[in-house]
Amino acid sequence: MNADGTNKHNLTRHDGAKISDIDPRWSPNGRQIAYSSDPGGNRQIWVMHANGAAPKQLTNAPGSNRLPSWTVDGKSIVFQSLDEGNLEIYEVGTDGSHLTNLTNNPAIDWSPAASPRSDAIVFTSDRDGSQNLYIRSRDGELRRITNGPDPDYFASWSPDGNEIAFDR
Repeated sequence: MNADGTNKHNLTRHDGAKISDIDPRWSPNGRQIAYSSDPGGNRQIWVMHANGAAPKQLTNAPGSNRLPSWTVDGKSIVFQSLDEGNLEIYEVGTDGSHLTNLTNNPAIDWSPAASPRSDAIVFTSDRDGSQNLYIRSRDGELRRITNGPDPDYFASWSPDGNEIAFDR
């Protein structure tokens, strides 16, 4: 829909099927939308053209995949995946290739956001006892950036990548 609330239309039509499409995220160039859908009973990451055409499933995992976040170059998407009771952060190419577990830890890792500089992701994890924010660099270095008893989550990068806003 337009920002003024006009021109509302459904981009994902399922002809009466009980399918839920959630977590829409625009690509950096505005040409595509990533989202989470559950047509087979398990929530997967999909992309489609901004007009709703050419929906394509990127993941095919047994768990629930949600909260997609585009990398700034538009070539991949990071997302959270719940499988067998464990939340992890994954990355997948926008062509469905190179599915990679970025966190691979028994802790709960969720709510990822890709840096606008393509050098890192920020996410929430309870790996140190409470839900704090962590940054994972492209080379795999992990750094906790909050440390408190209250949970920190839903982090969002500033456009220049120098600051992070989050919920507490």
